[in-house]
Amino acid sequence: MSAKKEKVDKDKAAAKGSGKLLELGLICDCTSSMWSWIDRAKTTLIQIIDNTVASCGSNLKVRVCFVGYRDHSDTPRFSIIDFTEDAKAVRDFINKT
Repeated sequence: MSAKKEKVDKDKAAAKGSGKLLELGLICDCTSSMWSWIDRAKTTLIQIIDNTVASCGSNLKVRVCFVGYRDHSDTPRFSIIDFTEDAKAVRDFINKT
């Protein structure tokens, strides 16, 4: 089993045992036509993550994923980070996308 698959399985198992869970899926148009808006979009997505995690506190586990998509001729076409409770990892991923 791959390390990534094991991590996903562990995250899912941890979330199941906790009771309440919020999964926040974020998607962003990263095509070249968005170039003037990309930085603002990233800032907004990071604010959404931070506000959601803060407002849920310890009452609710929050798992976040991100999908950035581009035109079919672009490489890479997708930038994806799977659901995780590590909000910092998602924020860092978005900043690098």
